[in-house]
Amino acid sequence: MSINFDFDQNFISHFIKSGDGLNLHARVYGQPSNRLPLVCLAGLTRNSIDFHMLAVKFSKMGRQIIALDSRGRGRSDYDANWQNYNLAIELQDALTILASLNVIKAIFIGTSRGGMMTMLLASIKPEMIAGAVLNDIGPALEIEGLRRIQSYVGQMAVPASYNEAIKILKFISNGQFSGLSEEEWQYFVRTTWKNNGSDENNQLEVRYDLSIAKSIQTIDLTKPIPDMWAQFEALKNLPVLSLRGEHSDLFSLTTQQEMINRHECCETYAVAGQAHAPLLADEPTLARIEQFIEKITN
Repeated sequence: MSINFDFDQNFISHFIKSGDGLNLHARVYGQPSNRLPLVCLAGLTRNSIDFHMLAVKFSKMGRQIIALDSRGRGRSDYDANWQNYNLAIELQDALTILASLNVIKAIFIGTSRGGMMTMLLASIKPEMIAGAVLNDIGPALEIEGLRRIQSYVGQMAVPASYNEAIKILKFISNGQFSGLSEEEWQYFVRTTWKNNGSDENNQLEVRYDLSIAKSIQTIDLTKPIPDMWAQFEALKNLPVLSLRGEHSDLFSLTTQQEMINRHECCETYAVAGQAHAPLLADEPTLARIEQFIEKITN
């Protein structure tokens, strides 16, 4: 599947005020219809562009797709108080955006932190969720993956070019994304960094507030990490598709198997040659998501 690197087409930007006055951004692809919309929630330092390939594909099939930028990511305002980069506030921001767009019920696709937000939402407003795709995330996290994330969030070198950015991502991933094509690596770096100069190989900067690193650095990895099994249980009456990167160091096969044991409607899919978190840009993975969401009718 050929990747379209023009991320500024096929959607309308919406800006909504948060409860504390920040401008929050969402990409809206397609029009409201009688089909359930898809709501896409990105990872810790990720943004709405991560879902561009998915959104273009499914909007052409008659669905509306809403991809959110949490505060401090993408085109949403950065928060002067880094302590506001937490799941509770970010979920409230998401609810504010969805209310402004008249979304009552949807299928949620959450990558990593976005999947955690989806589980949290299920525990407080299960009526909003018709089904959930959890991308490389579960109720329990692995210390190894958290340690690796702590090592690079907010600390990556500033690349002089997109090609140098690829080298940085390859180093950070330590061979875990062995299945990516050169085109997919180019997609990966362009969703991670933005170019603010006239030359595409100059003035690259990450698409998130570097202060987000403070929130992840506060996690004490010498102590047990709180789990979200209670929140996952709130999804037990809803269809769930659990995606896992084949080489993921954050989301283990053991955790995924326990999810299956606890949830009879939990399907699984392994994304070959990828780790945390799969890009959702390859045709086999998008086809598997399509197969899952087409079965959800309520």
